[in-house]
Amino acid sequence: MASPGDEVGEILDGLLELSQEGFQNRFIRESQKSEPVPWIDWSEEEMLDWMTDYYNQIFDYYQSAVRQHKALLLYLT
Repeated sequence: MASPGDEVGEILDGLLELSQEGFQNRFIRESQKSEPVPWIDWSEEEMLDWMTDYYNQIFDYYQSAVRQHKALLLYLT
């Protein structure tokens, strides 16, 4: 069984693999679909910037937890 720290590291690895650019590209591709996910206000011009900021905050949070050898609980509102 993996320790919580191992799981945090795996998530960070996934975020690293995705990258900020990859996240933005996926966001743009989703926005161009005929029926993009309904919980995002696609008409908001700043949405990509805001979502990229969230990605970076989550990345930093996981990176800090891995560096400090800590497990974590992430709660987004």
